[in-house]
Amino acid sequence: MYNKPNFEEYTREELVEAKRYLDKELYPDRYDEILALMNDPNHEPKNKIETHEKSVPNPYSTFKYRFLALCIDHILIALISLLLCILIYTYNERIYFFYDPIHMFICAIYFFFMHGLCDGQTVGKMFLKIKVVSYLDENKISIFQALIREPVNIMMFTLSVVFLGVPSIFSDNIKFIQNIPMVWYTVILMWYLVDIITTLSNDKRRSAHDYLASTVVIRK
Repeated sequence: MYNKPNFEEYTREELVEAKRYLDKELYPDRYDEILALMNDPNHEPKNKIETHEKSVPNPYSTFKYRFLALCIDHILIALISLLLCILIYTYNERIYFFYDPIHMFICAIYFFFMHGLCDGQTVGKMFLKIKVVSYLDENKISIFQALIREPVNIMMFTLSVVFLGVPSIFSDNIKFIQNIPMVWYTVILMWYLVDIITTLSNDKRRSAHDYLASTVVIRK
């Protein structure tokens, strides 16, 4: 169980969002505190108190840790995908065209189950000591939240099966099939750019999929 969020550090926009998603019946005291702060015309987020003591690390300062964790996770996923492709090659020599569907499937499954069942942590996040938690109370995220965080991986897996996996079985137009991956590589790159811009534009370093799932990544 995590400590109660310090709503006095929230901006007005964050208070509005917290009020929208907070369970009023389950946390009536927190709901009342949010309302009081929203109705206080003099409310401003408390700035970090400067002392001569050693500064306490900001638990939301996670951008570089998330980047490194993502690199670790994708290296692991790439190795697993490659191993599966090698095994499948025995049965189908056109395995090159199956790599992307296999890779996207493993990405979707890996991040969904790791976040949903392993306390909000992937292997990379475990190594870097960060985790995904619910934005409202910083408790463990639900399976539904874990699913909502992976829209692009799920979408790209579906598209890779439809536009690459299936054609590779029934079509002999190799040049056409080889050009398809560039389409979703472009989409994935654009999604990562949106994620980076979103993450760097707010104090709690929440990415686009954090907003979708009402989650936040913190340092343990």
